[in-house]
Amino acid sequence: TSNIGMNLMVDSFRQATQQWLTQRLVADQYVSTQSPQVFTQWLASQDIDVDVIARQGLDAVLLNMPVSPKKNPTTLELRSYPSSKLYQDAMLFAAQQSNAWQKFTAGQGVFINQQLALRHGLTLEDELNFYVELGQPETKQIVGIYYDYGNQKAQALLDIDYFSKYKANTRLFALHFASKQQQSLFAKQLASASISNQVRSIQTRELLALSMQTFERTFVITDGLNIVTLLVAALSLATSVLMIDMDNRPQRALLRSMGVSNYKITGLSLIQYALLSILACLVALPFGIGLTWLLINLINVQAFSWSYPILITPSKLFSAGLMSVLLIVVVVALPLYKLSRRKLVEDIKCLSF
Repeated sequence: TSNIGMNLMVDSFRQATQQWLTQRLVADQYVSTQSPQVFTQWLASQDIDVDVIARQGLDAVLLNMPVSPKKNPTTLELRSYPSSKLYQDAMLFAAQQSNAWQKFTAGQGVFINQQLALRHGLTLEDELNFYVELGQPETKQIVGIYYDYGNQKAQALLDIDYFSKYKANTRLFALHFASKQQQSLFAKQLASASISNQVRSIQTRELLALSMQTFERTFVITDGLNIVTLLVAALSLATSVLMIDMDNRPQRALLRSMGVSNYKITGLSLIQYALLSILACLVALPFGIGLTWLLINLINVQAFSWSYPILITPSKLFSAGLMSVLLIVVVVALPLYKLSRRKLVEDIKCLSF
């Protein structure tokens, strides 16, 4: 159960993270710079067919919760989000209203990340109250709650038009090229430009690859935990086999004295334990899925205030079950092999007691 639950949880997180990154990183390339005006002026002077979307940001103060004198107010990160069909399809919601995008583009609605919703008890149709420095308090209706794995900050997404009245931070640009040739041309011209040392550019596929490599390194300990849980189960079963043999020695001695080969007895015992292991795996399957649900929707939510969908891959469950059964059978076969090497006279001695 623990092995299946751990494998299913990590596999779900891996798939959810990859889907989330693929959906959120929809541009062909991203550029970050401390000199946004210099970059935009340079790009405008180049003969490159590209659509540039500035990702703007502001820091606000959340007013939904009362602020005590001993506690600092909650900082709310306001970020721009495009409302084109490409970006609408890319957004992955944990919950949303049916008319979420209509209210969002009209400036009436706001999207918040799951961390903010869980920590402050916010749900759909609640009002999000905040104010930007030097601005008036504002209220927006929550029309969508989106997954935001790993981000521990309170964040809200607003339409790009909202940021026109503020001096928003614009240090990140999303670039959509007309073709791969145009993207290659951009990379060549940027490398030879004088502003190349002021700009950091990375292609989406490289960013995705780097993110998943980091993910795999982060969860390498999980493979070790899987092996440990299996070894504990196998060691327990191997000990049980030895204890059961102590009670079964008279029966074994009687069978052997009747001419039954010790190897046949050992083979039958191994088949019995293999069938029991397979049965235990089938019984543990629903409990493992239930354990995954607990880990994701209770433990993870309590610890980090975010969750992710459970994605069940049959091949992953089959491989986890097969590895469990094989490892247990191999470990059980060791004491059974030792028993098969025992001489008949040693088994017959136990009949005298």
